[in-house]
Amino acid sequence: MEWLLKNNSANLFTLFSIVVSGLISLAISRYYYKKGNRENLEMSVIVPLCKLLSNGINKDNYEKFEQLMGNYNIRYLRKKEKNTLIELRNNYEIRYKNTEEDAQAECLYEYYLQVLRGNKIKTHIVSVEGNGGIEEDTIPYETILCLENQIRMIFKEYNDSIYEKELEDIQETINILFNGYTKNDFGVSNKINYFENHTLKEVLETSKYIKEWKKQGEQYSKIRSEFLNLKICKNVNKQ
Repeated sequence: MEWLLKNNSANLFTLFSIVVSGLISLAISRYYYKKGNRENLEMSVIVPLCKLLSNGINKDNYEKFEQLMGNYNIRYLRKKEKNTLIELRNNYEIRYKNTEEDAQAECLYEYYLQVLRGNKIKTHIVSVEGNGGIEEDTIPYETILCLENQIRMIFKEYNDSIYEKELEDIQETINILFNGYTKNDFGVSNKINYFENHTLKEVLETSKYIKEWKKQGEQYSKIRSEFLNLKICKNVNKQ
């Protein structure tokens, strides 16, 4: 009987040792499995994304960002990391699709129409027919698109200039452009000084479109900083 009890105790100890050893092995395997997944995540997503964020916002980087968002290893992000990345991606898309030139073009187009109306020039020049006959007058879409594109090109050249150009340098260019449209599309030959009451700088500084664009920029900078300050990003930047 005494032998049996001693034997059972030895068997239980052996069983306990096997179970503990198995749990330790499982924990070690799980640790290295998770470690390997995180390392793959860093190399395939975090490293190229950090590099991308340092190179500005453009079409090429936007397309690369979208590809990275579809990477298999994204699943190994922790909840906070994933939420921050999603918010960063959304803000990056907003900045890419709403450029400074877009905001400037919208601002100047609206200002142009305001000055025309202030000079008693009819801006709704094409009738739109509905079921009950003519419902309203409007501006031809081609005119809107063409004018905004030309304004956008002027500001694109100004914004990308390596020289320190002043807004006054392009104010007269825009004034000439506006008078050309006033004559060709609205049938008014008399030249107007579109910046007689407000300079181009004043128009841009008070524009709701410019203020919204700057607000978007501040939000993007904030979330970009939050992402780059995540521990996983700091780890890859140290390497």
